Amino acid sequence: MTQMRKLHRVLVTRILVVTAVVSVAVGVLVVRNERSRVIAVAADRALIRAGTLRTLLLDRLDAGRLGEGAEIENALGAVAYKGFHLHTGHYVLLRVLDRDGAEVARTVDSSHPNMDALLAHTEGFFATTPEEEAAELRRLFEALALAAGAVLLTSALLYPILRGLMRRLARLSITLLDSNLDMLQVVGSAIAKRDSDTDAHNYRVTIYSARIREALGLGDGMVRSLIKGALLHDVGKIGISDNILLKPGRLDEQEFAVMQQHVKHGLDIVNRSAWLKDAAPIVGGHHEKYDGSGYYAQLRGSDIPLEARIFAVADVFDAVTSHRPYHKPLDFDDAMGLLEAGRAKHFDPEILDAFATIARTLYDTYADRDDEELRRDHAAIVERYYRGDLTELMS
Repeated sequence: MTQMRKLHRVLVTRILVVTAVVSVAVGVLVVRNERSRVIAVAADRALIRAGTLRTLLLDRLDAGRLGEGAEIENALGAVAYKGFHLHTGHYVLLRVLDRDGAEVARTVDSSHPNMDALLAHTEGFFATTPEEEAAELRRLFEALALAAGAVLLTSALLYPILRGLMRRLARLSITLLDSNLDMLQVVGSAIAKRDSDTDAHNYRVTIYSARIREALGLGDGMVRSLIKGALLHDVGKIGISDNILLKPGRLDEQEFAVMQQHVKHGLDIVNRSAWLKDAAPIVGGHHEKYDGSGYYAQLRGSDIPLEARIFAVADVFDAVTSHRPYHKPLDFDDAMGLLEAGRAKHFDPEILDAFATIARTLYDTYADRDDEELRRDHAAIVERYYRGDLTELMS
């Protein structure tokens, strides 16, 4: 459930971030649109008052009452704030200039709070009333609230839809994953049975490898590689003829050279599939030895993939503690003695030391086992590292 809670937290966080970004963007657009609208309205109203002034001046001019400045100032006062107040606002500064730019008349509302900043203005300043400003501000907040509400509502509606899609995707992914895992185990079992072995060997070495990884304190990153590699490590033996693969006695030098080719065959097989490439480190390196005397590439030390070095210990331990057609199983002490003899030759000493801390428990629990409990334990590992997160998505 931890992964599921984490996933939901990530989903909610990202939706909230997107919601916040979209809300800010919409809010900026709303503010800009409202500002443009307010400016346009103020300009229209100012023009209307300017038209009123023109009419007054023309009327007085026609009546022969337009003097040097007094009549003009009376007209300005009438338009600005004397008798012509609108509920929307009024001029606080009006000036009339002659053709030479000299001032003929002016009217000023000295009580307006912003006059100190406007006394140098040469055209005119139309100020809206406090009531109109409050109404505009209210309309702005209403528009912002409506935009933010629409975004939040959309996000709230999207969350269950996205979660439902995730669950559906998880179901489809699990179906596909189960098919892949079934095929993986079928191929591994088929190869094991052809090699006069049982698929129980694949299950045991998978469990051993996973436990060694835990004993080494490594992360979960390579577990899937270990699982796939353990099941498919000998997949290349499909390309080896029966007279060599099933020969009861020791292989001669030429036959052994042919047998070594199963590593190359295995790499050819897994590297053709993007999903199986995780198995390549073990398929290609499970016969390498720490001192460089192994095959296929005679790798040495840390040049051998870590997965292959882990698997080498698990593979040999299981091989010598299990019944085989050509030998009886060794007891625990003899098996550990054999592994110790291969320290720094066949096996990585650090991995051997980590294995020694858990070997007794693994031996007592799984050595030479071939039953349903073994398969259940193997399935639990696969479930944990392959299906765990996807299963939680469906809950």
